[in-house]
Amino acid sequence: MSRFLSARFAGLEAYTPGEQPQDMQYVKLNTNESPYPPSPEVFARINGDEIGKLQLYPDPEGKILRQKLADLYGVTAENIFLSNGSDDILNFAFMAFCDETHGAMFPEISYGFYPVYA
Repeated sequence: MSRFLSARFAGLEAYTPGEQPQDMQYVKLNTNESPYPPSPEVFARINGDEIGKLQLYPDPEGKILRQKLADLYGVTAENIFLSNGSDDILNFAFMAFCDETHGAMFPEISYGFYPVYA
């Protein structure tokens, strides 16, 4: 074990993703992939100006998206949480609510994330 690694994580087992077939023959629900391409409206909205910005990082707070979602759902932007996917959200929830005194319970056959973070 590295002397820099927190002892708290010494016994942590690495997450091993499931099989990832590349033949495009399956709908991979385990990775939240959609069998459908983006809508034609998405392609219509992507223009040269937007393509020219792809090398830039997006707004880390997602202010415009958060406000549009807040308006759509009738809440304030402060009530919208954006993340880099469900693992990111679950990570924050585990960090906030699970510790040595408050663990987590989940079914044995479940999402592979849970035993890694629990």
